[in-house]
Amino acid sequence: ALAQPLLHVLGSFRTTTGASPTMSEPFPGESIESGNCSADWLPGTGQGSLGKSEAQLSISSSSVLGTAPGLPKQGSFANRTPCVMRIFFVHSYYAYIYVFYMFTLAFYKGYALEYPDWRRWVEMFMIMMIPVLQHVRFYFGYWGCQLGTSSDLCIFQVLCSALMGLLMYFLFLQAYIMPLDVSFITLAIILVAVEGLCGIMNSLQVMLEQRRGWNFVALATSSLMLFAAVVLFLVCELHFSQPLEQVYLSRLGT
Repeated sequence: ALAQPLLHVLGSFRTTTGASPTMSEPFPGESIESGNCSADWLPGTGQGSLGKSEAQLSISSSSVLGTAPGLPKQGSFANRTPCVMRIFFVHSYYAYIYVFYMFTLAFYKGYALEYPDWRRWVEMFMIMMIPVLQHVRFYFGYWGCQLGTSSDLCIFQVLCSALMGLLMYFLFLQAYIMPLDVSFITLAIILVAVEGLCGIMNSLQVMLEQRRGWNFVALATSSLMLFAAVVLFLVCELHFSQPLEQVYLSRLGT
């Protein structure tokens, strides 16, 4: 309540002295702060006392959530895998397609095949979690690979590991596995693995610049977790290489 009269008086003072009433330029020597960037502003020049323009201020936050929009990348970071942006675009549409097919097959299996009640609803809930993980993963993956923010890359790699584990359950361990399940789920896991490996390459670049601190530990841990998920997928793919018809008939027989 006390701040409103003060702002009104300050705006009136600047209007009478010829200054901008929008307060876009602070007083001489005043420090301007935007997000996590700050500089001593020289009025009328658009530059700070160190000779840096606003466009040259770099990102100091470890996540895009704590960064002012429109700021450039931090340090000398450059996306080493620019192709991942196109993969994100294609995968976002493909995710809608295979989630729709998973729901359709789940309803069919629940109607035509015998299910334990608890397992049917658990698998349905797991299918509903896939779009949630995908949306959050695409968001942090895009900005992490684009800006090189360590927290975003860490979250992206953890979500890639979780999504791969969820899809591997439907590929190898769900109650009834059909050939159509194998076709689109295998491709979905491969896309997640490729995107995750691109994230690891960008994480290595960030780790080489930092070399210490909790961000370094988090990036290393998430990278190892994702690499272990990729290896687990390859091992399971080789282990469950018997024809799906035999698995399907054996489960019906029991």
